[in-house]
Amino acid sequence: MALRVLIADDEPAARERLRHLLEEESDIQIVAECADGISVLSAIREHSPDLILLDIRMPGLSGFEVIRKLSPGLVPPVIFVSAHDDHALEAFDFCAADYLLKPFDRDRFRKALLLGREAVLHRETIQCTNALHESRQPSEKQENKTDRLAVRSPGKINLLIFSEIIWIQGAGNYVEVHLEKRTLLLRQTLNALEKALPPRFVRISKSHIVNLDWVHELKPKSHGDSFIILQNGTQLIVTRNYRIKLRQKLGI
Repeated sequence: MALRVLIADDEPAARERLRHLLEEESDIQIVAECADGISVLSAIREHSPDLILLDIRMPGLSGFEVIRKLSPGLVPPVIFVSAHDDHALEAFDFCAADYLLKPFDRDRFRKALLLGREAVLHRETIQCTNALHESRQPSEKQENKTDRLAVRSPGKINLLIFSEIIWIQGAGNYVEVHLEKRTLLLRQTLNALEKALPPRFVRISKSHIVNLDWVHELKPKSHGDSFIILQNGTQLIVTRNYRIKLRQKLGI
């Protein structure tokens, strides 16, 4: 039985690439191609596709707005396709089958399509989207309650659980996110990232933020500075401008 797929992207070249990749699959039927959100909404209602490849930033309605306007029973599994990584967390709030970050290669596309097939088979996306419609109104301002941080790497989005992050170091327009066994590089300033972190993360200098759950020891240093020692043995300097706030957070 053919998998009925709808392609939605405002860029003709992007739609053409998705079409060519889908045509390489023997069991795919492309039921519609759309260039704006209003057309997507109409095409979903008319064709009832099994799976949607859905761009986020489109004229008329965004991909997210399209989903919100559908009644829960009409929402098929969705693979969001975007050139922007800043929508990743919100996409997974909509229980996306996958988030395909442009540019992507054939192998990455096939992995996304496999996840889409699994979502069609199990209909997990439908169930989760039902809960989403029941718990929020389209006009609500959404509070970010996620426990994850989205970190972009070539061809994919890493979703890191905050509790896994030990410390973060800023370097100009980049930050290094240090986990227990690896370090990831994120193109973002430390100041911008700090605003997205939960209260357990505290700035200890102009260049460093630490997760208080990983703090092992605090040692005084000269001129009002201190050393902080983390559970993995990392030793960082707490400058005096940040020392009082850190001590308050630690209950000292």
